[in-house]
Amino acid sequence: QISFLFVKKASRSDKTTEAAMQISISAILKTVSSQDRGWGCIADNVLPKQKQVKDKEVLSLFTKHINRLFKDVSEHLEYVMPDYDQLYKELSEKQTVFHEDVRKCEGILDNSVDLVVTSPPYPNMTDYVTSQRLSYYFLGFDLTDKNSLKDLNLEIGARSRRSRKDSITRYCDDMQRANEIISQKLKSGGYACYVMPLFNTDNENNRNRRRIVHKVISTMDDCDLIKEDEFERILPTIRRSHNIKWATLEREKIYLFRKM
Repeated sequence: QISFLFVKKASRSDKTTEAAMQISISAILKTVSSQDRGWGCIADNVLPKQKQVKDKEVLSLFTKHINRLFKDVSEHLEYVMPDYDQLYKELSEKQTVFHEDVRKCEGILDNSVDLVVTSPPYPNMTDYVTSQRLSYYFLGFDLTDKNSLKDLNLEIGARSRRSRKDSITRYCDDMQRANEIISQKLKSGGYACYVMPLFNTDNENNRNRRRIVHKVISTMDDCDLIKEDEFERILPTIRRSHNIKWATLEREKIYLFRKM
């Protein structure tokens, strides 16, 4: 079924249809390839046992996702200005997406950003690039080619580095630098919204992670980012069950900061 979608996408002559299909296929690849224990067997060097293999409803999920995409676009059009087509034409001539290292962000001007919304990397929780490797493969990227794909070098707090003695120190240093740069890019009075994990205290790993997150958040005022408010959010069960490493993470905390 996945191959069928690949062929159909490749045969589209209309660029808009092809783009919509590409977005939807990439979005479902991880889910439709997972088995009964996360998805470590997929595109890896470990083959699944027969009892682990599940037949996923690929076409049904694809249909749901692409319909949701169209619905989102339709709802967006209800709220945009009447001359939105002119605005989008102007935006198409400008760079609006930056593939940057957040610890540098050299392509974004200082004091030019009104709002930053981010869910920063959590300490030693997951490998952010390799967890999306099916989408990378689908889009034609080779994860082993570090010369053409710099994403692996941009990761902060990757799980694969958790055994290194300096992994936590490096995570905190990287987050501090990232926060400094985010503040530098924000306008005075601009806002930064951070979605952070709220780990339980059931085990030592989670207690350590909780302390690390607290340390990161407690130094925000050093970057001239003053906390305005905070909210707790309960994570949907379906998200937590999607990956065993997230099973114990039941809540997140949303922080709102304002730059002085």
